[in-house]
Amino acid sequence: MALKPLRAAWKYGDLREHGKMRGIVPKYRAMDMMFLDHYGTCWKAAIRIQCLYRAKEARRDAARRREQALVHWAASKMQSVFRGRQARQYAAVQRMLRRRQHDAATTIQVGLSYEYDPYPIRIQDLMNQPSSSSSPSFQAAYRAHVARTLAERLRKQRDRDRYVRMVIRVQSAWRRKKARDVFNSKRLLKQAWEARRQMAAAVLQRAFRAYGWRNRNSLFSTALKAKKAEQQAAANKLQTLYRGRAARLEAQQKRQALKLFERKKEHAAMCLQRVIRRRRENRLHQRRLDEDAAARSAATKIQRRFRRRQDMLSYQLMKIGREFQLRTDAALRLQAAWRRKQGHMAKHMLRVLKDEQYQRRANAATKLQTRWRGRLGRAAAAQAQQAAIQRLVLQTKLENHLATVIQAGWRGQKGRQRYREAVDARKRRWKEVPNAEGTGAKVYFVSVKRCRLDIVMDCK
Repeated sequence: MALKPLRAAWKYGDLREHGKMRGIVPKYRAMDMMFLDHYGTCWKAAIRIQCLYRAKEARRDAARRREQALVHWAASKMQSVFRGRQARQYAAVQRMLRRRQHDAATTIQVGLSYEYDPYPIRIQDLMNQPSSSSSPSFQAAYRAHVARTLAERLRKQRDRDRYVRMVIRVQSAWRRKKARDVFNSKRLLKQAWEARRQMAAAVLQRAFRAYGWRNRNSLFSTALKAKKAEQQAAANKLQTLYRGRAARLEAQQKRQALKLFERKKEHAAMCLQRVIRRRRENRLHQRRLDEDAAARSAATKIQRRFRRRQDMLSYQLMKIGREFQLRTDAALRLQAAWRRKQGHMAKHMLRVLKDEQYQRRANAATKLQTRWRGRLGRAAAAQAQQAAIQRLVLQTKLENHLATVIQAGWRGQKGRQRYREAVDARKRRWKEVPNAEGTGAKVYFVSVKRCRLDIVMDCK
C-alpha cells in the first residue's frame, strides 16, 4: 500500500511484482544514468558555488550596512550633542537678558515710587474754592502763600514729569540697546552655529570620504560588475535586433545540431550500454570469483577437517597397531614359553622316546598354527581399516551436505537483505528534477553513495 503513492508521484517508475517481491523499477535506465552522469555532479558543484557566493555577498552587504549605520549613528550623535550644547547656551543667554531687564525695571520703579505724588494740586481746584469773609490782606497773604505753594508744586510736578519722560526715554533707549544686543547676540550665535555646522559637516565629509576610500575596492568591483551587466544588456539588445535575420540560419543550425545530438545520443546510449554490459560481466565474473573463493575456502575447511580426521584415524590405527603388536609380542612370549616348555617336554620325550617322526609332526603343526594365526590377524586388521574408511567417507559426505545447506541459506539471506535495501533506497532517495534538454520529459536524480549500476542490478 505504501508503494502506490510513491508510484503515482514518480511517472518514470513501474510497479512490478515478482513472486513474493514487489518494487518500483525505472522505465528508462540508460537515459536516467546518462543524464545523471552529465548533470548530477555539475548540479551539485553549481549549487555549492552559488551557496558560497551568496553567503559571501550577504556578508559583504551586512558589513557595509553595519558600517553605514555606524557612520550615521556617529553623525546623529555628534549633531545631537552639538545642538543640545547650542540650545543650552542660547537658553542661558536668554535667561541672563531677562533677569537683567527685570532688575533694571524694578530699580527704576522703586526710585519713582518715592518722588511721585498720587494726588497733585490743580489750579482749577484752587480757583474754584469759595471766597471767605476774611480781610483782604489775609486773603492776599494766603493767596500769595497758596500761589507760591502751587507754583512750587507745579514746578516739582513739571520736574517730576520731565524726570518721568527722561526715565521713559532712558528705558526705551536701554530697551533698544538690549534689543540690539539680543539681535547681535542672536546673529553671533547663528554665525557660531553656522561655523560649527560647517565644522561638523567637514568632519562628516572626512569620515565619509575615509569610508569611501576604504570601500573603493568593493565599489570598483561593483562598478566592474555593473559595466559587465551593461555590456551584457547591450549584447542582448543586439541579439534581439538580429534575431529576425538569423532565424533561418538558427533553424538550420538547430536541425543540424538535432541530427548531431541524435547521433551523439545514439553513440552515448551505445557507450552506456557497453559500459553497463561490461560492468554486468565484471560483476558476474567477480561473483563467480567470489563463489570459487568461497568453494575453495569451504573445500580447504573440509580438507582441513578431513586431514584432522585422517590424522586421528591414523593415530588410532597406530595405537591399535601398537596394542596388536604388544598382544602379538605377549602371544609370542607365551608361545615361546609354551614352546620352551614343549621343547623341554619334547626333549624330555625325545630323551625318553627318541622319536624323530613325532618331532617333525610337532614342527609342522607349529608352522600351520603360525600361518593360520597370521592370516586371521591380517583379515581382522583389513576389516577394521575398511570400516574406519567407510565411517570417514560418510562423515565427509554429511559435512559437505551441511556446509552446502548453510551456504545456500546465508546467500539467500544476503540477497533478500540487498533487495530490501534497494527498495528502501528507491522509496526514500529518488526525486523528480526537470530535464535540461527542454523536451518536456522529466528524469529522476538520487544522491546515494552506491554506484548507479548497483542500483540498476538491485532493481532487476
